[in-house]
Amino acid sequence: MIPIPAKFYCTRKFKKVTHCLFDLDGTVLDSEVVYQRAIRSICEKYGKTYSKEVEVDCYGATDRDLSETIVQRVLLPISVDDFEHQLTDLVGKDVANAPLQPGAERLLTHLYDSKVPIALATNSTERSVRIAAQARPKLFALFNHKVCATDPEVDRGKPNPDIYLVAASRFPTKPKPAQCIVFEDSEIGVKAAVAAGMQVVMVPDRRLDRQKTREATVVLRSLRDFKPEEFGLPPFPETPAKGKPASARIERDETRRDDKSENIETKKDKPIKPTGQLVENMARTSKMSKLRAQMSALMDKKVLAATSSVATR
Repeated sequence: MIPIPAKFYCTRKFKKVTHCLFDLDGTVLDSEVVYQRAIRSICEKYGKTYSKEVEVDCYGATDRDLSETIVQRVLLPISVDDFEHQLTDLVGKDVANAPLQPGAERLLTHLYDSKVPIALATNSTERSVRIAAQARPKLFALFNHKVCATDPEVDRGKPNPDIYLVAASRFPTKPKPAQCIVFEDSEIGVKAAVAAGMQVVMVPDRRLDRQKTREATVVLRSLRDFKPEEFGLPPFPETPAKGKPASARIERDETRRDDKSENIETKKDKPIKPTGQLVENMARTSKMSKLRAQMSALMDKKVLAATSSVATR
């Protein structure tokens, strides 16, 4: 297995897009761990081992395809329907607590705020999506629409292109496949996007062999590494060192400038708060003023007396 490099690598030139489609499990939600834990629990219940090889081959599959693969390859003594039913129950209890993948919320919010149409296109069932959406209503409200493997218009799940083609067709502007970019984590999802004629950004599981990522347009370690401007999308706002957006910094600087202007204009009108030294100086000045007043009054009396004496003579 070849590790993914720190920086992404790409297999072809980027083309400008206008719409974005997101896979759910493993791409927006770190829910693959929920699925793998549930599958392992079912296998152990029947004394079977769920190998890493089978696990990797099941990444991104629909619940039905995944159930068929595991029942056959692990040799479980139950039907595919029984396995899928148990899987659905176990996953449904935990998927609401699945954490978001790094950079997912930032990217989705940025695209929504930039008025870039986004939609969810997943191999998960409608029930799983509904449970996840109920746990994060604000985040899932950012999507224009959601298309699941159980959608009536979807005949086949990934790796077939149906889910992505249906998702693209439901945007009001009906973009062409070439105008859409897909965000995926699995080889199955990448194949579906490529078959639909769309570019695809892949953030694979670190255990996935690099050879299984070759069909992706670009491979990233995290959604935090995605650069929207490379696909003609609005770039992320500049982020200063302290973590505040450039707009916030500019607004803060403008406020400071306004405050300085106000201080200059109103400085003469504002009372000066006296310091200790100033109070002492003012007291001393006041005392001297009283002495001057007394001396002036005394001099006035002497002048008046002298004047009266002259007049008497």
